[in-house]
Amino acid sequence: MSLKWGRLPEVPLITVRLTGPKHGEEKEKEKDKIKEKEKDSKEKEKDKKTLNGHTFSSIPVVGPINCSQCMKPFTNRDAYTCANCSAFVHKGCRESLASCAKVKMKVRHSGEKMA
Repeated sequence: MSLKWGRLPEVPLITVRLTGPKHGEEKEKEKDKIKEKEKDSKEKEKDKKTLNGHTFSSIPVVGPINCSQCMKPFTNRDAYTCANCSAFVHKGCRESLASCAKVKMKVRHSGEKMA
């Protein structure tokens, strides 16, 4: 067996480039996530509405429940409840519901303690 010593054939250099999100793209994705969270938060705040002392928030309808204002049953997506007095109303009935009795009681009690 004979060995020849010599130069290896010229091999072109291969450049390897790692692909992935660029720095600017990462920042944009983070900004998009923040905007999405803010949007969700604003939508939830819109759902919570205070009228006549009631603090209404949207709820899913479970079981046969009637509106405290008009006494009609709820459809699938229009039920709201007051966090203070637990009244259930339609979206359109929120403004016509009488003032929240629980809030009136809280105001009176806090006023009596201070006097």
